Formats: sequence, C-alpha cells, structure tokens
Amino acid sequence: MTMHQPFVTRPPTAPRPGTGAGLARKAYDITEGVLWVIAIGMGVLAIAAIHSLPAARDLADRQLAQEIAQESRTFCEARGLPAGTPAHSACVFDLGQIRANQERRMADALAPF
Repeated sequence: MTMHQPFVTRPPTAPRPGTGAGLARKAYDITEGVLWVIAIGMGVLAIAAIHSLPAARDLADRQLAQEIAQESRTFCEARGLPAGTPAHSACVFDLGQIRANQERRMADALAPF
C-alpha cells in the first residue's frame, strides 16, 4: 500500500499560479487606489470651492451693481439728461425705484415656492 499525500487546497482568494488571477488582483488594487485618490481630490476641491463662494458672490454683486449703474447712466443720457445734472440724478433714482419694485414683485411671486 502506498501512502497518499494529504489533499491541500488553496484559499479561494489566493491566485493560482499561471491563471492570470494575480495580474487581475493587482489591476483591481491599482484601480481601487486611483479611485480613492480621485475621491480625496474631489473632496479637497469641494472644500476649496465652498471656501471661495463668499468672495465669488461679492465679486458678482459688485459687477452687477456696476452694470446696472452703467445701464441707468446710458438710459438717462439717451433721453437728453446729461450726467451730473439734477435731472439725470432723479432719472437714475427713479430707475432704481422701478428695479426695486420689480425685484419685490418677483420675490413675492416666488415666496410660495
């Protein structure tokens, strides 16, 4: 009678030599690492974006105010009211009141939502 060697099995996660499973596992590990780096990078970018929001909003508000002021000057000058005159100042003021009323109406219309 011959003596048999005990039957040895590999754990299911261990790659079998020559099957390419080791290469697939290495590719999986690299891909997982890259995805973690991307996720962390996106988190850092999100924090940076949130941090810069107030400054960006202030800049946008200043630009909008400048655009509105220029539109008001152009509008009033086109109606024969030269800049620097009391009539021009009154025209610009009236346009500001019209814009404020319109913004209030829009805010009231959106209030239920």
